[in-house]
Parts: sequence; C-alpha cells; structure tokens
Amino acid sequence: MAAAERRRQGQPPVELHESHIERCLRGVTVGDTLLHHIIRQASPCHRIAAGKESAKVAALVTAQRAVDAQRAAQEAHHAAVQASVRKAHERNAELRRMREAG
Repeated sequence: MAAAERRRQGQPPVELHESHIERCLRGVTVGDTLLHHIIRQASPCHRIAAGKESAKVAALVTAQRAVDAQRAAQEAHHAAVQASVRKAHERNAELRRMREAG
C-alpha cells in the first residue's frame, strides 16, 4: 500500500525490520535499498522507462533533498529556540533591574 494511501486511512507508515532491510540489501548500498522501494511504488511505465541507473540517481537526489530539507528545518527551529531564549533572558534581566531599582 502506498504511503499516501496509508496516511489517508490513518494507518502508521510501514516499518522496515532489520531482516527486511538485510534481504533488500544483499550486497548493495543503502541508496539501492531506497531505489528498490521507490521503484516498487512507481507505475510499470515509469519502472521500464527509468532504468536502474537513472532511478538510482533520482532516488539519491530525492533522499538528499529530504535530508537537506530536514537539516534546514532543524536549523530554523534551533534559531527560533535561541531567539526565544535570548528574548526571555533579556526580559528577565529587565525585570531584575526594575526590582532592584525599586
């Protein structure tokens, strides 16, 4: 079942167990495992047209984009947290000064 279909039906994503991953690997790279899953979800026409090498490149590019997007989101979140903490420190310092001033 495709991931989008599983989400629509409220089902959790398929979890890959180690034995499944080992079966998929059989001496190939992690990119090839990702390729296997992407190709399996593609339509037959796309599977035939893509070819293994171009599909592998597409899978690796897709994976890299996902990693880059996740990293950017983490950096944005980290920056927002730092700004919030900085603002809280400034507020606390101002309140402390006001208390000390009387």
